[in-house]
Amino acid sequence: MILLILSLTSTTRIKVFLPENHEELWQQSQRGLDGNRWTKIGEGKNAEYHRFLNDGNGNYHWNGSTNGMTKSGNPNRIKLQDVPENIR
Repeated sequence: MILLILSLTSTTRIKVFLPENHEELWQQSQRGLDGNRWTKIGEGKNAEYHRFLNDGNGNYHWNGSTNGMTKSGNPNRIKLQDVPENIR
């Protein structure tokens, strides 16, 4: 498996910031029932989930979190209902 790191430009205002600890998040990730990899940080209602999207070729890229924000500071979050049950 390969973790791809995609750069964001100023024209991608709706994109979510790549976390500084994305490599650590990747190392802690687990395969979800949806075929993507997920990392859970925290417990209970305060838990945050990070998704690494599978491109179908064995490559993954960080794709957002349940606490994601855009460059302009607006929420752009993965819905909790989209996190696989085996990860929650």
